[in-house]
Amino acid sequence: MICRTLVANQGEVIQWPERDALEKLAEKWQQKAGMPGVVGALDGTYIPILGTSGPRRESYICRKGFPAMHLQVVCDSSLKFLYVQTGNVGSVHDSLCLQDMRSVPPFRITRRTTATSVSPSW
Repeated sequence: MICRTLVANQGEVIQWPERDALEKLAEKWQQKAGMPGVVGALDGTYIPILGTSGPRRESYICRKGFPAMHLQVVCDSSLKFLYVQTGNVGSVHDSLCLQDMRSVPPFRITRRTTATSVSPSW
């Protein structure tokens, strides 16, 4: 039910901001977390899938040992989703998911991209 609602409203609920809005997002990150030039935070997780069977079942088994699909999300400093990607089977390495994401128009990155694991203090 939640997935259907998100898909039906994805253009309104989840959308990559226009250029001028990106500058405002970067200002908010700077104010909130002291991180200059940041417009979003990227993270990924596995979505468990029940009842997978057949010849491709093994491709859905993730590194944690259960059948799943990847989910990657970019959110702003208010935790609003700006971008969501899913569709890669659980056995696919995270780096391939990131490569797939970089081929999408808003992510044709011209600046250096830095990825790190952080725990926000805010």
